[in-house]
Amino acid sequence: MQAPDLSRPTPPPSNFVASQAAAITRHAAAACTPHSDESPQVIASADAILDQYRVQPDPLKTNVSRGCLLYFFCALAGVAVVVTGLY
Repeated sequence: MQAPDLSRPTPPPSNFVASQAAAITRHAAAACTPHSDESPQVIASADAILDQYRVQPDPLKTNVSRGCLLYFFCALAGVAVVVTGLY
């Protein structure tokens, strides 16, 4: 009895590939279909709620920059304390 040749992988059956491709296509089509269950009033109400929490990009960028600088200087101070302590 001969051992099977494992140097080349065997391709899956073509009907398996076709069924998997069809399933993926159905799933992608269902995910991309917009849901029209929401009324315009619900959408407007949701947008009004979201507008309360939206932040303009300029202050957000400034706050992020300040936060990064704060972390940098705190880390630098921590390194200085460790180096001073070891010296």
